[in-house]
Amino acid sequence: MAQYYIDGTITSATGSGSGTFSDPWGKTDDLIQYAVDQILAGAGRGAQGDWINIIAGDLTQTAFVDLSVYAPSNGFQLTIAGHDGHRPNINMGGKPMFDIKRDGIRLHNLRFFNLTNVTGEVSVHLRYHGSVSLCEFDGGNQDFESVLRCEGSINVFGCRFVNFSPPAPSANHGSLIFSGSSGGNWIKGCYFETGGGNDNYMIWSYGSFIEDCVFKFSGSSSLAYAIIPIRQLRLSNCTFYRDPSAASMYAVYFSSYQNCSMVNCYFENMTAPFYNYHVSVNDNVSTMLAGNRAFNSTDSPPANSQYLPCPTLNYFNNDWDVSESLLVDPANGDFRPKAGLIGAGFNLQDYGFPPGTLTNPVSVGAINGLRQHSFAGQYNPFGGN
Repeated sequence: MAQYYIDGTITSATGSGSGTFSDPWGKTDDLIQYAVDQILAGAGRGAQGDWINIIAGDLTQTAFVDLSVYAPSNGFQLTIAGHDGHRPNINMGGKPMFDIKRDGIRLHNLRFFNLTNVTGEVSVHLRYHGSVSLCEFDGGNQDFESVLRCEGSINVFGCRFVNFSPPAPSANHGSLIFSGSSGGNWIKGCYFETGGGNDNYMIWSYGSFIEDCVFKFSGSSSLAYAIIPIRQLRLSNCTFYRDPSAASMYAVYFSSYQNCSMVNCYFENMTAPFYNYHVSVNDNVSTMLAGNRAFNSTDSPPANSQYLPCPTLNYFNNDWDVSESLLVDPANGDFRPKAGLIGAGFNLQDYGFPPGTLTNPVSVGAINGLRQHSFAGQYNPFGGN
């Protein structure tokens, strides 16, 4: 594994430096592409992959990063990271980050803006064996296409997706903040917000784990669903918050439940916390809804028969009508839980499992994301300290 260093403060039309920490590569535009080209021109790919460390400055792309020759894969991973706490702004020039979807890409501590809004394009498209950690994607309150697409086996930790508030319903109606077509992704400790005229889903994914995340909606057009799980969703310890002045919001969509689980989640000001499309469910399907809490939802289970039709539904300890908000101050961005969420929820030990068997924290809402994923003060994915 080889370490290389680049500096966005260096102005050079053709590029300069040797790629070391004391003499980093520098170029006015397209510096990541320049670094990749220099790696290939020198020793070639590192045996265990390469790290491109951005030690200072911001970056501007005029074209996508072409990795067709480098071709990272599971064994030659390419890591692009803000180095030692430096978090560079990457102006993507309204274009995708990479030439095509790529395996083995790891992005860490970067801020992306000026994202693509071209129908059918994806701002950052990854395939397998990669990760996105401590990154921010800023939609600039403009119309946008899909932002982060992970085909499968991608970890997305501690990221923020902000300013996705186009003035009118998206012209690119297929736009998504996150999509995962092949599934098996792990999304943890992330913050998603959308507003304005955006009326599309936030997340669409197969077979993924989503936990300790916050989803906030303040839009003027109805948000059909924050999450479309397709099937085999494992959703736990997340908080869904709709601004009281916003249009309607449905949080999670289940199609015949499809072997999903939703455990220890909190919903506030929802039109409905979740919705099940079919009232008839295959008896072989097994889904768990347990330990969830909701405040001030217009349409909540079990009054609506659409919610609880499944004869193989494991349904424990849910309260869809708590008496008051259980968040500290969500209107001002403080999604920390009050005492009513801490120590509440579903605990496997309460249902005859051996002592010590606990797959979900008892507390409800995005608590772990707030506590464990502030990353020693470097960057709290929910803002604040």
